[in-house]
Amino acid sequence: MADDDFDDDDFDEIVNQIDEVEKKKNAPSISWFNIQVSPDQALNPVLQRFTKVPYQVSDIPTDFQTSHDVGILWLSLKYYNYRRTYIEERVEKLKGTSLKLIIVLLYVDNPNAEDAARTLSILSCRFNFTLLVAFNLQEAASHIETFKRYANKGPETLKGKFDETDRVTKLLTIASGFNSSDSASLLRQTGSLAQIAQTNKAEIACISGIGEKKAAALLELFNTPFKKI
Repeated sequence: MADDDFDDDDFDEIVNQIDEVEKKKNAPSISWFNIQVSPDQALNPVLQRFTKVPYQVSDIPTDFQTSHDVGILWLSLKYYNYRRTYIEERVEKLKGTSLKLIIVLLYVDNPNAEDAARTLSILSCRFNFTLLVAFNLQEAASHIETFKRYANKGPETLKGKFDETDRVTKLLTIASGFNSSDSASLLRQTGSLAQIAQTNKAEIACISGIGEKKAAALLELFNTPFKKI
């Protein structure tokens, strides 16, 4: 056979390559406004629970992606019990990709989850993935949607709101005998931590529920020098 002749295997390989090129050309471009869903998960009933963020089926290396560098692997507990090496194989295949965060979402569709959760927790440290657990489809959808909604937001959005009263209360309860009710009474009378620091012992002692002993403990707290670390 001449060098430029093709056998059936060569021809099939070329046809497959052409098909792959055509698929990529015809595939819709990824829009990161949507949750990206692998074709393998296109029939997953969790998709019907998405209510806050739209989704798009596209060719991705994970089961779901909420951004170009955050991927989610869907793991049914029943399937995990059937094939224990599945998740290790999936995570291994993601090495060298652009993913910075890999999440394994364990869907508990079997009552005996403790052993699997324990094993997967160990694997998460070994293979550097984050394990999330969902006990129903709604919870699973909520996990995925939450990651999507926070995909482009900074870490400050995950912080709780700054509560000055709460922080002052925690500080004041360091004083011996002081409780949260005492702190609330003191704040109501003075208005701020700065005003408390300027209030004398007699004035503090007169506040209902505090008395001289607690007032002395509070002044000792304010007069104690900071320790060098």
